[in-house]
Amino acid sequence: MSQKKKVILTCLIIVVDCILLVSILSVRSATMRNNLKKEIKDIVLLDVTKDRYNTKLKTSGKYGRIEKTIKTYMDDYAVLLQDVLGDIHDEKLTKILSFDNYNSDGPEFKNSLQYLKDSKTEFNNKIEKLIKNSDEKSIIAYGEANLKNSSLTSYKELVFNYGLVNNLKATQTTLYDTKVRVNNIYDTSTEVLNFLVKNKDNWKLENKEIKFKNESLYKEYTNMIKKIDTK
Repeated sequence: MSQKKKVILTCLIIVVDCILLVSILSVRSATMRNNLKKEIKDIVLLDVTKDRYNTKLKTSGKYGRIEKTIKTYMDDYAVLLQDVLGDIHDEKLTKILSFDNYNSDGPEFKNSLQYLKDSKTEFNNKIEKLIKNSDEKSIIAYGEANLKNSSLTSYKELVFNYGLVNNLKATQTTLYDTKVRVNNIYDTSTEVLNFLVKNKDNWKLENKEIKFKNESLYKEYTNMIKKIDTK
């Protein structure tokens, strides 16, 4: 075989190899992209109030970075939300105006009042962060901090087109309502305990009930308690 033919054959082989490589990479990229879309569709179905999003990555390369960014954002959000829900249902809060707590911490209620103060501050810090992170601007900003160029574009398409942004927006509405309701519990509970401290000589615990020396104090107490039930 002449030198010229050898050169031509070598060039043809290189071209064919390049075409095969491009084809393989294209197929691999398409597969990764489809796997990523499927994974995002699956996590959209998760319940942010009880599930975790830190599952094993199903993609790699730039698609893996996109998947990790989305899952990290959602998992951090879910963990904080579930923490807040735990605070709301904390037995100490739900029983703060119970006979048992009146008996153990009254009539000064120093521990209870400090607990309410600290818990309210912590609750509001957490829920404000959740409300902020429910906003699409925060979701986009997180992507911008972790991804670049085409990966960022794909990230935005996925979080918008597959319902993640809408899900968080819906949760944000609930968070606003929850903030009002729970702050009412903190504030009213504090008001009731301060009332009991102020009038510590005018009430007593008897037969698992709180009893006041006169009807006006009892009515004032029950009206405050009703604030929790009506909001």
